[in-house]
Amino acid sequence: MDPKQGYSTVAAVPVCSQCARQHGLAIFTTLCCCWPIGLFAIMKASESRTALASGDFQRAQTLSQDSRRLSCFSIAGGCVSIVIVIIVVVTMVTSN
Repeated sequence: MDPKQGYSTVAAVPVCSQCARQHGLAIFTTLCCCWPIGLFAIMKASESRTALASGDFQRAQTLSQDSRRLSCFSIAGGCVSIVIVIIVVVTMVTSN
C-alpha cells in the first residue's frame, strides 16, 4: 500500500484547561513571609493567568510551578528570618 493513501498520523498532546492557581499562596507569602520574593511569585502567578487566558497551557503550567516554587522560597526565607530574630533577641537578653 502507498503510505500517502488512507492513512493519517495523529499525535496525542495532553492539554490542561486548568492550571493550579497560585495567587492566594503568593499573596500570603508576600504579606506574611518574605515580601521581596513574594512579589516575584505574584508576578509569575499573574503571568500564568494571562498565559492560560490566551490558551498557552504549557507556559501557564510552567509559570504556575515557578510561582509555587518562589512562594515556597519566600516561606522558607520568612522562617529563617524569624529564627534569626529569635536567636538575636535571646542572645541580647541573656548577655545583659
